[in-house]
Amino acid sequence: MNYENTELHNTVGIEPAAGGGVHLRRYPKAVRECLSPLGRMVSQESAGCELRFVTEAESIRVAVSSLPSPLAPYELHNQDLFVFRGDFFHSHLRLDPGKVNHIHLVDIGGAVESGFLGLKPEVRDTDYFAHNVWRILFGRYAAVLHEVDTYGYPTRPPTADEKPKQRLLCYGSSITNGASPTLYHLCYAQVAARLLKADCLNQGLSGSCHCEKEVADYLAGRDDWDMISLELGINMRGEFTPEEFQERSRYLVEQVISKHPDKPVFLITIFPNGQSPRN
Repeated sequence: MNYENTELHNTVGIEPAAGGGVHLRRYPKAVRECLSPLGRMVSQESAGCELRFVTEAESIRVAVSSLPSPLAPYELHNQDLFVFRGDFFHSHLRLDPGKVNHIHLVDIGGAVESGFLGLKPEVRDTDYFAHNVWRILFGRYAAVLHEVDTYGYPTRPPTADEKPKQRLLCYGSSITNGASPTLYHLCYAQVAARLLKADCLNQGLSGSCHCEKEVADYLAGRDDWDMISLELGINMRGEFTPEEFQERSRYLVEQVISKHPDKPVFLITIFPNGQSPRN
């Protein structure tokens, strides 16, 4: 979705935040309120959400804040934020939760003599992202956008030909949501999407991937993805019987396949005693 000339990637809605700004939400409120107590909290995280915009401004100020995580202190690097210029890493910052953080960005080309902008266009403009797209990636915390200030220069969302042509939607547990990699953008969902030259739509739910009917209907009803990865099972061990897991996971898979028969569906799961599926 777009908001004030900025694309909010992996964001299905915004909600006013206390003290100003807007929350970046990955799940609609109606779906969040059908989840487990932990799921209701985790689904408010902005994991994998990005701010994306194009501008000719050489200096940019971005005002964002984050809420203290209910998973702290168990989750490392919980308030990290990553900036990319197209497909190229720009900077890594850590937010001070509960406060408005003012981040000043300087174009890579202006910061490094004979650097980024001195590269040949075919090197800077990859088949993943065009080099002129600013990307600000959030981790596993509830992020709030306050302002993108380009000091009077116009901004716009990136066009379709400046972004990946396909989208990979990932649903699963904390493994999918991005728990405990060295840095958030190195989690398997983000890496898999980059290797596939696809955009990552992260719908992971740490500790609360329970395949609820409401989640199944929501994911299957979305038409903004080209491939889907379903990492199922680990959060349901000990809480659900094998029959309950079979019922819930079967419903999810069947709904996705029936509504998207021509799209690839990747299943990741676990089997007892090291066994493998027969088919």
